[in-house]
Order: sequence, then structure tokens, then C-alpha cells
Amino acid sequence: MLKKVYCTYIPTIVGFLVCFASATTVPAEAQFVSEFHVSSRVALFPFSFFTLGLAFGPLLAAPISENYGRRPVYLLGLLAFSFFTLGAGFSPSFTSLVLCRFFAGAFGGAMLVVGFGFLADVWTTKQLPVALSIFNVVPFCGPAAGQLVSSYIIPQKTWAWTQWPTLFLAAFIYLTILPMPETYRTANNSTIQTLNEVKQKRFGEYIKSLLAAIPFVRPLHMLIHEPVVCLFSLYIAFNFTAIYCFSASIPFVFKTQYGFSLQSQGLVFTGLIVGYLISGPTMIFPYMKQMQKNQAANSSSANIEPFENGTQPESLLWPALIGAVALPVSFFWFGWSAEAQVHWACPITALGLYSWGNNLLYNAAQLYLLETYGSRYGASATAANNLLRYIWAAILPLFMTTMYSNLGTGWASSLLGFILVLFVPIPWVLRYFGPKLRSRSVYLQTDEILQQ
Repeated sequence: MLKKVYCTYIPTIVGFLVCFASATTVPAEAQFVSEFHVSSRVALFPFSFFTLGLAFGPLLAAPISENYGRRPVYLLGLLAFSFFTLGAGFSPSFTSLVLCRFFAGAFGGAMLVVGFGFLADVWTTKQLPVALSIFNVVPFCGPAAGQLVSSYIIPQKTWAWTQWPTLFLAAFIYLTILPMPETYRTANNSTIQTLNEVKQKRFGEYIKSLLAAIPFVRPLHMLIHEPVVCLFSLYIAFNFTAIYCFSASIPFVFKTQYGFSLQSQGLVFTGLIVGYLISGPTMIFPYMKQMQKNQAANSSSANIEPFENGTQPESLLWPALIGAVALPVSFFWFGWSAEAQVHWACPITALGLYSWGNNLLYNAAQLYLLETYGSRYGASATAANNLLRYIWAAILPLFMTTMYSNLGTGWASSLLGFILVLFVPIPWVLRYFGPKLRSRSVYLQTDEILQQ
């Protein structure tokens, strides 16, 4: 159990580090404008290009981790992440800063996506929901924590100091994860041999799945051809984008509506952190009760395989059903309470409701993908999910300040809320029609033949 806890610590703390680094440059926007003579929109590029790197890094890292293991991705990825963070801090020009941030995000995203498969390697199917709930809470607090720390650094130091807390934390984390074990049990050679046997039996039928085994292609292939991955990726992409939209819009809203200083704007993000922290127990205790119920139903085996006792992955989607309703409500609440300049605690509470609902939805979606595709393809399914959400998260925040300025806080937030209303049916559709959609999966059909 101690080894499992240590293995859970690794993706959790690394995930927090990467997410922490993502938003540290946002409070330095004014310094970028004055020093590099760029517009306020371009000043967000160090933030946006880091997020863009988070989208593309996992496309290669996830399939590699499924062929060569998780350990090289973490140890080499964190080293490269640290070097590019160091380069960002010493960048002599705005272009070099943006490029270093992009590559730091790419290597950071590689580590971030492997965490889900890492946990699936370590924990049994019954224990995974609780482990994943803990894992998701901490990294989600990262962007808010990074912006909070930088909001207190910027008034006293130059923008380069936004990189040093990340670097110091990365050095400490690297020392703590050096003893990490390799958890991925499927050797690359045996996997290729087994796939070749399948190819010899049914070449025409499985050519797509063999092509999808190529690194970088597999996540894109899953995004297009797997209905479950596609539906959740679209939903989570827009929902997750809102976190980074808040990073760009919260300073504007609380400065114009409430006259907050830079430090006070940073403190607003504690509302998001509190919501994420509350979401942990909200999921963990019901999941533990669900685990006990499953153990009572089948106590003969402690290592039962997924669905072997009749339990379907759709039974894990209940947090998504709740979160899907909470999310649009939080946007309407935030927008119109801030528009009416109600006490500042009211819109901050709405931010807490958003982060609570967001983690419920995200945790259920990731757990559903892992339970459906297992450790063999789970990291690639997550990478496909990451591709859309981080691309959107890189682009949309660039226009948030303009949107809030032109539409007003109430209608700008309501626009996002109305879009989220359109996505509400997705977890309900998967809850009731998931088995039919999963039956069409090329990857799951291939796994069945490999087992035979």
C-alpha cells in the first residue's frame, strides 16, 4: 500500500507542477506590454503557447509510454520541462520566451497525460475511482495557485521571477521521483509479436488498429473513430477551456467591477481552489461506498477484471450527471452577480461552484475512459481528450477580455453558460447508450481477439 501511495504521489505532484506553471505569466501582462512593446492580447502568448504545448506533447508521449513504459516519460520529461522553464526565465526576447514556454508545456503535457495510465497500472479496478479522484483534485488547483503566487511576485520583482517558483518546485519534485518504479507491465516486443499474429489472421479487418498503434497517430485516430472519446473530448474541451478563460477574465472583471488590486485579483482564485478541494470528498466517499458494495457482490476475487462481475463503466458516470448541471448555473451566477456588483463574495462563490462541478465531470470522464480502454489504450484516449481541450484553452482566453469588455460581464458569462447547456445531455447519453457505443470500438474488439 505504501508503494501504491508513493506511485499516486508522483503523477499528482507532477500534475500540480505543470498546471501551476501554466498560468504564472498571466499577472505579468502589463510588464510584457511595457518591456517588449506588444499589445495586451499578444502579452498573453506566453500563457497561450504553454497551453498549446500541453495539447501536442501528449500525442507522442502517451503511445510511447504504452510501448516503453511510464518511467522514461517522467524522468526525461521533467528534466526537459525544467530546462525550458529556465530558458523562459532568461529569455532576452519575447519570441524566445514564447518558444520556451511552448516546449515547457509540451514536455509538461507529456507527463500530465501519462498519469492516468500510471494510476491504472498501480490500482485495481475497484480502487481506481478513489485514487483518480485524489489525483484530479490537486492538479486542478495548479492554475489558480500559480496565478495567486505570481500576483504577489510581480509588484516586487520582474516578470522573470514568475518562472523561478516553478523551477525550484521542479528540482524538489525530481529528487523525490527518482526512485519511482516502472509500472507498465506489457513489453513492447511481446505486444508487437501479438499484433503481428492478429495481422496474419485478419490483415484487412485490423489494418486500422495496426495503423493506430503508431505513436502520435493513435490518439488522433481515437478522437475521430471512437464515439466515446469524441463525445467526451468535445464536452471536456469547452468546459476545461473555461478554467483558462477565468485566468484571463477574472482580473478584468474584478478590476473593473470591484476595483481590486493585483494581489486581491490573485486571491479571487482561492474560490476555485476551495471548490476543487470540496469536490474531492464529494466523489471519494460515494466511490468508496460503491467499492464496498462491489466487494460484497463479489468477494471471491480481489483482482477482478473490469466488467467481470457485471459492473459497467457507465455506473461511474454519476458525478458527471451532477457536474453537467452545476456548470452552466455557475456561469449565470458569476456573470450576473458581478454585473450587478453584488458583494464580491457572491461571484467568488460561483467560481467555487464551477470548479466543484468541473472536477466532478472531468473525473468521471477520465475514469470512464480508463475503465473502458484500460491501461493498454487509456493514455492515448486521454491524450486525444487533451488535444481538443488544450487547443481551445490556448485560443479562447486571448479573446476573453475583449468579449467581457464588449458584451458586459453578465452577457459574456451567459454566452458561455448557454453553450454549456447544449452539452448537458452528453453524459446522460453515455450513461444509457454507452454499451452500444463501446461495442463499435475497434480497440476493444482487437483486445478481445488478443485475449483469445
